[in-house]
Amino acid sequence: MKKIIIVILFVFCVFSLNALGEFYVKTFELSAEKTSDVLSEKDGDSSNLVLLINVGLADLKFENVESSTIIEAEYDKEKYQYKLFLDSKPGVMKISHPDFEDYEINFLDDYAGVNEHFVGKLVLEGKPINGQTSTLAIFEDAPIAIKQFPPIYPRILRINGLGGIVCLKVEVLIDGSVGVVEVERSAGPGGLDEAAVDAVKRWKYIPAKKDGKPVAVWITFPINFSIGRM
Repeated sequence: MKKIIIVILFVFCVFSLNALGEFYVKTFELSAEKTSDVLSEKDGDSSNLVLLINVGLADLKFENVESSTIIEAEYDKEKYQYKLFLDSKPGVMKISHPDFEDYEINFLDDYAGVNEHFVGKLVLEGKPINGQTSTLAIFEDAPIAIKQFPPIYPRILRINGLGGIVCLKVEVLIDGSVGVVEVERSAGPGGLDEAAVDAVKRWKYIPAKKDGKPVAVWITFPINFSIGRM
C-alpha cells in the first residue's frame, strides 16, 4: 500500500522586515483651538473650532461618523498641514488613507471636557501590503506557523509515483497572514509548484518580532513531495 508523504521543512534562511514604527506606523501631531469668532461658514453651518494636523500625506480623507463634526477641510501643501473646521460640539471623525488603516478621533470621549484647546497625536498604522516587505534586515523571533494546509498532490504524479522538492520564498505579514509566495526552486512540470503555492497562501502565522513588536518578513523553506510504501 502506498503512502503519500508531503514533508514541509522550515529553513529560516534569508529573511527581511519592515519594522513597526519605520514603515507600518506613522505618528503625527494634531491640535485644536476654539475661539469666539466664526472661522468658517458652509451650507448653513458655522465653525469656531479648528483642528490642525501636521502630516506630509496629501491623500487623507475625512468623514463624519457621529454628529456633524467636520464643516470644511483645507490642505496647505507648503506647510504639509490640514486645517479642519469643526462643529462647536464635534462627535466622531474617521480619517482614511489608501496605505493605512482607518483611524477614528472621538471628540466625545477622548477629548471630552476640553473646550478651548487640546494637543494630541494622530497614529496611522499601515495596512499589510503584499510584496512590499524589505529584504535588507533581520528579526529576533522567527514567525511560527499555527495553521497549515497540506498541498494537494497532483493525481497523475501520485499514480506514477513521482515526486519532487519545491523551494518557496514566502512573505509573512505583520498580522500573520501570507502575502506573496514565490517559487525559488521549481520541482519541474507536473503541478507540484502550483500545489505548494496554493496551499501555503492559506497558512496563518504568529508573526516575526523585533523588539517585541510584529514585523513583516520573508522566509524560505522547501516542500518535499514524496511517495513511500508501508
